[in-house]
Amino acid sequence: MEESHIDLSKIFNQLKDETFSKAFPIDGKVFLLSLSGGADSVFLFHFLCFLKENHDFTFEAIHFNHNLRDKESDQDEAFCRKLCNDFFVPLYVKHFTFDKIKNLQDSARKARYKSLKKYLSQKENAFLLTAHHLDDSLESFLIGLHQGRLDSRILSLNKLQLSHKILRPLVSLKKEMIVSYLNESNLIYRTDSSNLDIKYLRNFYRESSIMKYSDDLFKIQNYLTEVEESKKNLFLAMLSGKTINDSNFKIKKEDIKSYSITFKKEFFYYIIQKNFVKFMAKLDVKRIEQLFNINRFGKKTFILSKYENKKLCVIEYSKKYEILVD
Repeated sequence: MEESHIDLSKIFNQLKDETFSKAFPIDGKVFLLSLSGGADSVFLFHFLCFLKENHDFTFEAIHFNHNLRDKESDQDEAFCRKLCNDFFVPLYVKHFTFDKIKNLQDSARKARYKSLKKYLSQKENAFLLTAHHLDDSLESFLIGLHQGRLDSRILSLNKLQLSHKILRPLVSLKKEMIVSYLNESNLIYRTDSSNLDIKYLRNFYRESSIMKYSDDLFKIQNYLTEVEESKKNLFLAMLSGKTINDSNFKIKKEDIKSYSITFKKEFFYYIIQKNFVKFMAKLDVKRIEQLFNINRFGKKTFILSKYENKKLCVIEYSKKYEILVD
């Protein structure tokens, strides 16, 4: 067997320093790893095993068998069971069955996160660990551009999302580095054959020649992330001193009249996204833009969204906009 030139302990210590701090310590937490058996989650699995040697935290794993690849899905599950058994890590296995639906990947993702959200709600101080890496972030960026979504969904992934209890320790690593570390350390992982199917947009970009320009694309993505953060800071400054609850928000027209329609639209979208989140799934964002041409419709009340027999309304008075749940 060829001798490894990779010092995994050094790499793991670097990841540890990047991920944890006095403000967010390791000890005392419950970490749930979403374990697929692929290279990324297996690398993260070994990172957590490394941390467990010197830290006191609970480490559990969960594997989702979507039953979409016949024997291959069962082999992935068997691999994860053996891996967790070998390292004495508790493993939960969740089985899903999907009928023929249009957006299978999105449905599978939603089913996974519904289960994960339920698990996290039952555990105190619990965090979900996902193996998203730098390439995942770039692929999401390219998909967002392809679909015309120039919003926060295409920005760089945060290592820690405290509000959602999600931790992504690998977001600074490229996929090729992760695979190289595993191969040189003789650590076994599974390969999902569906990741090679370019009918899925993510796989198309993953295999595309455009990834040769990944370093330049990362720079563009990081720049847009900085712009988005600056914009959010401005929104927060504009909202300073204003009261927002789950049924009402008011702002003077005078305060925003000098801004462009695009800026106003994004500002209102931000308010609704942060404070009226249950309406977002039913909200047609284009109607927010129509709001600012409300006089053309001769209306004082403009309904943005209906949800569970309630209306998310924006009412224009002479001196203010008002968002309220009616």
